[in-house]
Amino acid sequence: MKLSIRSIVLIGMIFLFLIILVLTIFSGYYLNRLSNKTSAILKENYLSMVYARDMSEGIMNISQEITSCFIMNKKTDSLYIKNELNLINKSLQLEKNNITEPAEDTLVSNIESGYLEYRDSVVKYIISSPSGNRIFLLLKESGNLRQQLELLSQMNGKAIEVKTDDAKVTAKNALKQMTILDTVCFLIALSFIFSFTIYVNERFF
Repeated sequence: MKLSIRSIVLIGMIFLFLIILVLTIFSGYYLNRLSNKTSAILKENYLSMVYARDMSEGIMNISQEITSCFIMNKKTDSLYIKNELNLINKSLQLEKNNITEPAEDTLVSNIESGYLEYRDSVVKYIISSPSGNRIFLLLKESGNLRQQLELLSQMNGKAIEVKTDDAKVTAKNALKQMTILDTVCFLIALSFIFSFTIYVNERFF
């Protein structure tokens, strides 16, 4: 069965289109895979570090307020402290819904227990007569709590390093596989164009 020049050109165009389609699909697949890995790093571990930082800063602000007011013999700003406690609690609740690493749930549970004790101690301090002994106990509790928050931050920081390295490996593998696929498709297309040219020359010239 002899084909017309129009049919041959159409077949050639469809064939080249299929090659482009294959390259597009594989490129989209690898880019989406790499994007998912990167998004997981930002969504999970980075947010946990932000929550830990915010809680630590809130505790530090409360300690500074209480300490400075005691030294200057001023009344503690209860509204300011209440606002800081609310912000800490908000970050804690967000972190509880963002558990991603092994043993992170246990650490967050300990942080929550420590925070509740610290919050109760702060409230008792505000409604009672200030004393150096009470401030010392508060600073001790806040120090222990901030140490746990630092462990939480370090845990997620290490996880980011591991996942970043994994994303780099995925990117390298994707580049290698896409290079191989591109080369194969290029050779197929080149072979087709060469054969097509020979066929046209023999058939019509």
